[in-house]
Amino acid sequence: MPTTARKRASTPRSKNGCVTCKIRRLKCGEEKPSCLRCIKSGWHCDGYEHVPKMPSAGAMGLAPIRSRSLSMSPSTSPTPSQSTPFAVPHLDDQEAAYFQIFFKDVAPQFQDYLLFWDYAMKESKSSYSIRHGLVALGALSKSAKRSPSNHYRVDLTQGTHRETALEQYQKALQSLRESIGGADQSHTVRTTLISCLILFCFENFLGHGGFSLQHITWARHILSTSVPPKTHPSSAIEGGEGEDIVMSGFYLMDLQALCLLGADETRTYFKFDQRNPIVPVPLPAKILTLDEAKTARNILVWNGYRTAYQTDFYQYGPKEAIPSSAVEMRDYFVRQIYSLHEQIDLLLLENKRDLHLHPLSRPEAIKVYTTTLLIRLAMSLQAPQTTSDVLLPEFEYLLLMARRALEYEAEGCQLIQVYCVEIRTLNILHLVATRCREPSIRRQAIALLLAVHRRESMYDSILAGKVGQWMMEIEEEGVDENGDIPEHARVWGECVDLELHQRKAKVKCRQNVLGGGWIWRETQISW
Repeated sequence: MPTTARKRASTPRSKNGCVTCKIRRLKCGEEKPSCLRCIKSGWHCDGYEHVPKMPSAGAMGLAPIRSRSLSMSPSTSPTPSQSTPFAVPHLDDQEAAYFQIFFKDVAPQFQDYLLFWDYAMKESKSSYSIRHGLVALGALSKSAKRSPSNHYRVDLTQGTHRETALEQYQKALQSLRESIGGADQSHTVRTTLISCLILFCFENFLGHGGFSLQHITWARHILSTSVPPKTHPSSAIEGGEGEDIVMSGFYLMDLQALCLLGADETRTYFKFDQRNPIVPVPLPAKILTLDEAKTARNILVWNGYRTAYQTDFYQYGPKEAIPSSAVEMRDYFVRQIYSLHEQIDLLLLENKRDLHLHPLSRPEAIKVYTTTLLIRLAMSLQAPQTTSDVLLPEFEYLLLMARRALEYEAEGCQLIQVYCVEIRTLNILHLVATRCREPSIRRQAIALLLAVHRRESMYDSILAGKVGQWMMEIEEEGVDENGDIPEHARVWGECVDLELHQRKAKVKCRQNVLGGGWIWRETQISW
């Protein structure tokens, strides 16, 4: 994203171009059925059936919106609800309907961001870019078929909804560019961050990972060059003030990008307010219920991932530069997780499985978040890669939970090429595919990723599966006579650089070498 607003050079545009090029204000070659510009850019060409501007939903006399509709069919034009969350100024009837659709149908699916969306709604009253970004998300959600498990088939339905979504996205993006460098620095930083995160979600919905990453990178740049917030994200757990909630939303999305795409020595990180350092919260001496276990887990996961995020850059520098305090904090959280899991296992002995619940909502899934955190922490701060060999029970557990979730969601549904706004299984399988060295477990995770083209937030199963497969093939070149992968043959620190206009990525990772040190390995992946 450019740092200053600038006028675009005038270019001739065809009046008969495709919908996508007209919305993006680009010259269209008018090739049919899909124009070459869209094909080369990796965009979905929406064709040449220009739909006249839709009249207001109220004038069309449509039925009221049903809350959280589970219909598999694309809905017709949105209808304003009789009881809107609150009145948003400067929106016409159609825009207001899409705005409401987002908060009724889409926002509740972002379970980790509910406070953020509530705050974005309030800020939308005074921010053009936030307001129209939310409208864009609402319209985009209506352009796709939605299943009972909240999967979207994004590319199957074209028409007014998608065209409106792209128009609203362009409005939000242009307003964001023009607002940068405003007089009210504090307000500008806050609204810029919210807008970037909304546009991040929009591009994820379309499957444009490179563009979504640009929005996160720009938000991180804004934070690094502005006055840091007075408080820190953890207070958002208890419903802190606006700045806390915005920082929390950004941190979670940037952490997602870090876990998926990795980092190199040039990556920047969001710096938490140092006046509010991480204060470890001891576990209760005895946890009596699963609800108590969930509360303890949530606090542990928040502080543990914050520690992993803040110390990630040590992974790529000299080992002697790692402070002992960072190692001690990591080891503390690892011990806490093991202790929590022991208490949870005792509680699970007294609980019956409810097979009607989604597998990730069942009691036995309570350890998923802490298990993924355990693996990431244990293998951080330049720990030997053979550390993964003692974590086989954790890898087996994650593989089992992911497989159950996919099988449950596949019952009666076609899950090829679907999108979920929340992360459910792909982060789990990606972690197993890239960190586990037990051949059977690893190959099963990779096979699951490649079997279904599924996207969850920023994750793409095909990309994740191909990255895991490439890393496995490199390591298997150095298998010893016992069939094991020695430390000097293992790879780590993968970094994925997404192309903007095509589904391609340059992937590199570090491979240890015999005698110490490491070398870069690189490849190109398309999907």
